Amino acid sequence: MNFEQLLTLRAVVEEGGVTRAAARLGLTQPAVTARMRGLEAAVGRALFRRQGNRLALTEAGAELYERSRGLLALWDDLALRVAESGRLARGRLRLGADGPFGVMDLVRRFMAAHPGVTLRLEIGNAARVVEELARGVTDAAVVTLDRPPEARWHALRLGEEHLAALLPADHPLARRARVSLAQLADERLVFREPGSATRTLLEAALARADLRPRIALELGSREAVREAVAAGLGVSAVLSGEQPPDPRLRLVPLGPPAPRLGRWLLCLAERRELRLNEALFALARGLSAGPPDRTPAAP
Repeated sequence: MNFEQLLTLRAVVEEGGVTRAAARLGLTQPAVTARMRGLEAAVGRALFRRQGNRLALTEAGAELYERSRGLLALWDDLALRVAESGRLARGRLRLGADGPFGVMDLVRRFMAAHPGVTLRLEIGNAARVVEELARGVTDAAVVTLDRPPEARWHALRLGEEHLAALLPADHPLARRARVSLAQLADERLVFREPGSATRTLLEAALARADLRPRIALELGSREAVREAVAAGLGVSAVLSGEQPPDPRLRLVPLGPPAPRLGRWLLCLAERRELRLNEALFALARGLSAGPPDRTPAAP
């Protein structure tokens, strides 16, 4: 087994097949196929199976791919530092986020500062974003959390969001200056899916107040929640900074106290010195509303 084979495995997986992997690596298709056969011979297991017109990883292939991510990230960083001699004129940054609203300014700044770097943004709920960051699918992530990040993360606090009631414009509560949790719990609620930071925060606040909500509808995106509330299917709670202007809806503060979430930029602590992460955190410090980066102390 060698680095060329592992780099080729990553390209085949990320590009979805041999043809695009060959183009990415500047190789012929037979050369890519030969490398994969050599890797399979080295590990003594089949790494791919045919699934229609695509190649899918076997269980052994998925394990090898997952375990090689960290090693290949270090290899990429070494190659980038040597080639660029301190500059950052190329590379691939994979950034996760639990919504577009809290990350686009950082994306804009990064693209302006490093136009030669390809940036890929993956949007999902908070649980999925954190899980993919832990597995090395992404290099860094912007995510809202209801508590300080765990010690395994290198973290920078970007700001804070609070929950607000999302109501149809003609709803009786829409005329109030503030909506209590008890008033919200009396309504038919439209919830995000499990794993959403918004849902986690709202459920915790309702549980502390010993309130049992009536869940009318469960939806998988903030856009779907917005449309359901506008259609009169129920009311919801959203983060204050994530609701664009909409004449059909009213955003009313919850509380007091208003449940709050911190918005954080995270990467794995052992990857904080990778060149791309260094550049991203350096730009994010200009947006930060919190203390300096928090990194676990050395043992």
